[in-house]
Amino acid sequence: MGKAFPCITGEQLLVWSI
Repeated sequence: MGKAFPCITGEQLLVWSI
């Protein structure tokens, strides 16, 4: 999911990593 967006924040990265 995170790969769909070129720019991601730390919070979003943590959410997608789950």
